[in-house]
Amino acid sequence: MTAGIRDGSCTISEKVKPHPMVISMLTKVEDVIPRWKIVPTKDVIDAAFKDPLKREEVTLPFFVLHGEADTVTDPEVSQALYERASSKDKTIKLYPEMWHRLTSGEPDHNINIVFSDIIS
Repeated sequence: MTAGIRDGSCTISEKVKPHPMVISMLTKVEDVIPRWKIVPTKDVIDAAFKDPLKREEVTLPFFVLHGEADTVTDPEVSQALYERASSKDKTIKLYPEMWHRLTSGEPDHNINIVFSDIIS
């Protein structure tokens, strides 16, 4: 399995996760104070879908946009969503050298490329 993908789930990019020792300490704090949600390792999809079968039921048309140089979320997770979704009308666009904020954090030239792709 690749970093950032476990069981088809979305996870925080391995590039921005804290050191395992820090995660261990934070987990112990959460055990004492469970209302504090401070461990940044929970799978996003696992937190959103109680029924794991629902994850595969993406049937609506969709367009995935992701910067290949994104260090916040792993582009491989977007690729996995695209590959596993049962939708017949789906598109993925990975942007080389672009980061996480495709429509606001990139130089204007890159933002224009992204919006042009969205419009088309």
